[in-house]
Amino acid sequence: MGEAWIYIEHGDEGQDSRDAARMLAELGFAPRRVSANGTLRPQNDGAITARPPDIALVLGEPELCARLEQDEDLGDVPLVVAVCDEELDRGATIHEGHELIVLPLRRSELRARIARARQRVRGVPDDDV
Repeated sequence: MGEAWIYIEHGDEGQDSRDAARMLAELGFAPRRVSANGTLRPQNDGAITARPPDIALVLGEPELCARLEQDEDLGDVPLVVAVCDEELDRGATIHEGHELIVLPLRRSELRARIARARQRVRGVPDDDV
């Protein structure tokens, strides 16, 4: 498949991040965790990865979507935003990203949301996830 970047709060290696990485790997992606307050790109032995991912999963940082969309290289990457109930109740997150998931993640829903985001952004067929 391709790479999936998981955007997390700096230093957050919590259960949601581990679950996301596992599920993305099960779906055929190579998951990479990226700190939300850095360069928006994963570090690879000190070097920054140049090629954008096939999908970006933003965990609990919906305001990060604006930075991703404005980035020259990352602006066309399909974005799936995963938030908790409390963030959704605040209402500010419902317009961010291309697809929205309420935590906890479930593999079948993650697969469907990725397919919808990729289809919306790049015209990738639903069954190609």
